[in-house]
Amino acid sequence: MSVDNVWWMKSTLIGAGIAWLVRGVIAFYGPDYWSPHTPLDYAAVLVTSLALFLMAVGIWGFYLHNPAPASRAQMAWRIGVTVTCAAALTISVSNFTEDALGVSSLGYVWVIGMLALLAGLLVAGFSALWVNDLSRWVGSMFLVCAAGLLLMESGGMFGMGVALLVLSGLKATQAVDILSQQRG
Repeated sequence: MSVDNVWWMKSTLIGAGIAWLVRGVIAFYGPDYWSPHTPLDYAAVLVTSLALFLMAVGIWGFYLHNPAPASRAQMAWRIGVTVTCAAALTISVSNFTEDALGVSSLGYVWVIGMLALLAGLLVAGFSALWVNDLSRWVGSMFLVCAAGLLLMESGGMFGMGVALLVLSGLKATQAVDILSQQRG
């Protein structure tokens, strides 16, 4: 992966982290997220959809750039990341379609997607703690995201935002070190 791709993936994780932090600030103003009518309500919906989309893309890029040797933990890590990314993308689209465009039949997709996202984050987080080539911080940040998801309306979005920002720093550090070793 080239340095340009590394910085693109890092930027995506940073964007996701910032989007979750912005969504946390919006929550202080009490938007009507479930039935949007005001610009603030729609901002909450749009920022959540953007945060989920960027989170999926950034985490997938992180996964692709951090290969681990074959093991049961690595297989669980792969499954957890795949479920996390697929669920986040699904929720992003269904959230926007349901709340911003008013297609209420997608509410079930959102609920199932959130459960899948939680499961994916937990599997990825716990398995990353046992993959030898990944920093313990990686698993910890996935678990912080899972806790943030559970506590979303109680400030959990801030935890998710900070965790993704930390993950972007881990990603950039490891990626640049690997690339400099290959060239050197």
